[in-house]
Amino acid sequence: MNARRRELHRTLGGLGFTRDASTIIGIRYTGSLSVAGKSIHVGIVFDDLEFARLPRLQLLKPREDAPQLLAHIQADGEYCYANRDRHLVDRYKIPSAVATSLEMMRSSLERSQTSHAAAEIVAEFPQHWFGSTVFLDLESNSSRRAILYRLIRHDGSYSDLIADSERLLSFLTPKRPTSEEPIEIVRCKWPLAFQTNQNRPQTFADFLDWLGSIDGGVATEALSRAQNSYPRKPLLLVVAPNGAVGIRLEFVPAWWKAITRPQALAHYVDKKRSDLRVTRFTGEPIDPTFIYTRNLTMSGNLVGKRIALVGCGTIGSHLAKMLAQSGGGHGENGRLTLFDQQKLRAGNIGRHLLGLPDVGRAKAIAVSDTLSKTYPEIDTSGFDTDILQRLSKLDDYDLVIDATGDEGVTNAINTHFVELRMVGATCPPTIFVWLFGNGAAAQALCTTSLSDACYRCLRPDHGGPWRFSPLKSDYSAEEVPAQCGEGPFFPYGVAAPVTAAALALQLALDWAKGNASPKLRTQLIAVDMTRQVHDKDPQKSARCPACGAEHSLGQ
Repeated sequence: MNARRRELHRTLGGLGFTRDASTIIGIRYTGSLSVAGKSIHVGIVFDDLEFARLPRLQLLKPREDAPQLLAHIQADGEYCYANRDRHLVDRYKIPSAVATSLEMMRSSLERSQTSHAAAEIVAEFPQHWFGSTVFLDLESNSSRRAILYRLIRHDGSYSDLIADSERLLSFLTPKRPTSEEPIEIVRCKWPLAFQTNQNRPQTFADFLDWLGSIDGGVATEALSRAQNSYPRKPLLLVVAPNGAVGIRLEFVPAWWKAITRPQALAHYVDKKRSDLRVTRFTGEPIDPTFIYTRNLTMSGNLVGKRIALVGCGTIGSHLAKMLAQSGGGHGENGRLTLFDQQKLRAGNIGRHLLGLPDVGRAKAIAVSDTLSKTYPEIDTSGFDTDILQRLSKLDDYDLVIDATGDEGVTNAINTHFVELRMVGATCPPTIFVWLFGNGAAAQALCTTSLSDACYRCLRPDHGGPWRFSPLKSDYSAEEVPAQCGEGPFFPYGVAAPVTAAALALQLALDWAKGNASPKLRTQLIAVDMTRQVHDKDPQKSARCPACGAEHSLGQ
């Protein structure tokens, strides 16, 4: 470690930097960086000598060197020049790591001299507000008032929530909030931003000046709402297209005690705005719309879709959770319905979503209950009836997924929809997903029309070979014989059904985005037992008894 420290010292010393031994946190050097022909005084702080994260950059004389960067600078003078956790430098080559870090710092500072700096602040405005984090759930897009809740979480820690309804309270805490304060909401149609040389507000006057530079009318409204908040201390939240930020007005206790009438508060807030300090906070979205669309902007989502999932066993239980996380059961008309007539047994737990508390319960109902307890506002229900007795119930969904892994049930569902398509009836797209052997590979198929290969096209001869089997020719699956109370089963671990569920989910997301091709997809799990099968849109089989030339035999 001493050798690494000496090499770091030689490298930075050669670049004109001096070690600052006064700091006890990290390893700090001071010096200057040449940016666009100007020397900027900086401090460079290394958390340690591992280079797991980029060093921190501090601007030592920001008002002199770079006043336009005030909005980028934290209270301790640190300047955010890159995502320190995302970029990686070579810990084994200290001179190279230092050079890379310094170049990133220079490039960021040079960009800040242009309009890019303002654009970056607008794109990520809440993080530049430098306030405490408050969870935010606004159910209505026009709310003008909400409640700031102080919550005691399950582990005893505290969290703050701003909400215009109580829909998420039971998900976040089993206890009633310890405090509830009304908060005024002002809405701005323009993106929040800092103007050149503008710093984050420290007083109410600063706040009004900042807000007025964006929209004078909104600033006037904020002042009026604060003036009329008696007998409460003013709390304000500004909601804009690029985020939500807020302030709490801080009163000297003696001053607040003297305010006994609404008129007194209105007068004080207006006349003493330059003396009123503010505490800033930033709203972090936690509403269902944000939760279920944030990570799926590029890959589609299932919000608003009516989805039927048949089978809540090893594949289906994990798939149900993934569907819910992807928006299934959410949004207007969204619904996620689960079907499985079997009960959870102790032997299932090793590869099932559910655990010991649900042993003996119907899988579909227990999985539905688990989703309801975990995901806000999900519309989900579970049925433990035999789906073969109510196949027509599936016709009204937007998407049907068969995850039973039971070839008899799968063939029945496949035939039901093939026959509907043959008579021109409208029916939903269907996704089938299954495992081969002892979880050696997963395969999924999507059928959307009569021109697609159906499930039986993949294995047209009963008990015969699969047309696109990923198993090697000498593979032999091991089946555990039936025991008391259980049927025979193929042993495999949880990785196999989770992989299969993920394969089916991606197919569903692609369908929701408008393109499910390739419609047959394969994922190898046990690579030594399998062979590559390329994803494809398979041709129909003329021998298929369900949809091919011989389909009449299946009717």
